[in-house]
Amino acid sequence: MAHLRRIHPFHGLVLWLAVASALVLSAAPVTAQDDGYVVIVHPDVPVDHLTTAELARLFQRSTTQWSDGTTVVPVEEAGPVRSRFYRETMGMTVGEVGNFWVRQAMSTAMRPPRLLGSADLVIPYVAATPGAIAFVESSARLGNSVKQVRIGD
Repeated sequence: MAHLRRIHPFHGLVLWLAVASALVLSAAPVTAQDDGYVVIVHPDVPVDHLTTAELARLFQRSTTQWSDGTTVVPVEEAGPVRSRFYRETMGMTVGEVGNFWVRQAMSTAMRPPRLLGSADLVIPYVAATPGAIAFVESSARLGNSVKQVRIGD
């Protein structure tokens, strides 16, 4: 019985990976609609510009703190925008990103960025979460609660 208790956290990880894989596989394909994106951060994040390489490191969680010491909290918008974001920042498909996170979870127990269903959910989450960074569809209404970050090399 004690042996089963030690394995139980692993079962939770396996269940989490199964759910994450299902989300990756069910992601909508890129369509003819505008699948452009903008990058937003919590208003207190001390950046106005990021390079593509810096952006990739933030979403791969290899950079874990902002320059002021605040923890980076990456957030993804589900849907077609994910495909374009990962293709342009990391040169990966959504499926390859899913595989990356499966490997990370198995070797380091690091979890992928939080995945929320739409810009309408992502924007208030970023506004309320210190250190948050996200990408949302370029047509999203950002309002004044988040800061848009310029991306370029």
